[in-house]
Amino acid sequence: EIKLIGFELEGMRSLWQRKLVSIDRITALERDAVRLKGEHGQLTAAIAQSKGRTSEIRLQIIQIDQDLRSEVATELRDVQAKISESVERKVSAEDQLKRIDIRSPQTGVVHQLGVHTVGGVISPGELIMLIVPVTDDLTVEARVAPQDIDQLMSGQSATLRLSA
Repeated sequence: EIKLIGFELEGMRSLWQRKLVSIDRITALERDAVRLKGEHGQLTAAIAQSKGRTSEIRLQIIQIDQDLRSEVATELRDVQAKISESVERKVSAEDQLKRIDIRSPQTGVVHQLGVHTVGGVISPGELIMLIVPVTDDLTVEARVAPQDIDQLMSGQSATLRLSA
């Protein structure tokens, strides 16, 4: 629009020089040209201000993103530390749980108890109980008098008498 008014103003000046148009029309066109140039300047300033504000907002977005990433990384480290601590406590608790119950490697009948406390601590190598196996064959070591040895054979059945 500024270019059009510029062309129109040139045409009017040439007409004014030939006394075909009054000076008022030229003055009105010059006012319009100045007004349009002022508006153009205001719009240019507004655009520059908007670009500056846009850049400022972009920087704020970047700062917020960096702050958020930093906060998330800190929280992640804290959570990983808590997970690690929880895993260690779980392993310790499972280890304690395994040691609460005492299991015999064989089924059988308890013959003699060495410990009578519930929840007590047992030292390594301490005799807890004697178990007589139910399903396994019992092996007896016996002493035979030398004069009776010729009457024994391998696989022969025998009767045992145990004195109390």
